[in-house]
Amino acid sequence: MLTGAAVILVFYAVVGRVFCAWVCPMNLVTDFAAWLRNRLNPKNLFVLSRTTRYWILGMALLLSVLTGVAAFEWVSPISMLHRELIYGVGMGLTAVLGIFIFDLLILKHGWCGHLCPLGAFYGLLGSRAAIRVRFDDASCTRCGECARVCPEPQVLNLKQAAERGMVASGACTNCGRCLPACPEDSLDFAWRWQAVPQATRRQP
Repeated sequence: MLTGAAVILVFYAVVGRVFCAWVCPMNLVTDFAAWLRNRLNPKNLFVLSRTTRYWILGMALLLSVLTGVAAFEWVSPISMLHRELIYGVGMGLTAVLGIFIFDLLILKHGWCGHLCPLGAFYGLLGSRAAIRVRFDDASCTRCGECARVCPEPQVLNLKQAAERGMVASGACTNCGRCLPACPEDSLDFAWRWQAVPQATRRQP
C-alpha cells in the first residue's frame, strides 16, 4: 500500500495536477456545464473563495485520521460512480446531477475550482511539479485568449509568469487548453528548469 501511494505521489509531483484535466471522469460533467454556461451566460449566485477546497481537504484528512477510513471517498462523486458500476444506479448519478446544476446555474467552475478536495491535494503536490506551462513574455500581446479557455484562470497571472518564465501555480491542471488558444504561441509545455525568467532574459 505504501509503495503504491509513493508511486502516485512521485508521479503527480512530476507531472502536476494532471488527474483533474486528463483522468477525472467529472470533467465530462463540468465541461458540459461550462459549455452550456457560456451560451446561457447566467450570473453567479454567490462568491466562494477558491481556498475553500483546501479547508475541505483539511477536514477530510482530519476525519480520515479520526475514523480510520478515507472520509472523502464515502461522498466523492467519482467513488460513487465507481461503486454504481458494481452495485447499480443510485446516489452517484444524483451527486453528478447536483454538481452539473451547481456548475451551470450557481457558480462557474464551482466544483473543480472551489470545492473538490482531491483537486486541492493534487494542487499541493503539483506546486513543485517538473513539467510546467512555459511562458514567453516577449511574444505575448496580453490578448487574454488563454485566460478565456482556462478552467483555473486565476493561475494565468502573466506578470508572475513573466517573472518566473512559467505558470508556477500548483492549481494549474496542465490541461494544455491555453496552448492552441494563444495566437502568438507564447505558451508551451517544458521542464521547469527550461523556463527562462524575465530578469534572466533581459541580461545582455
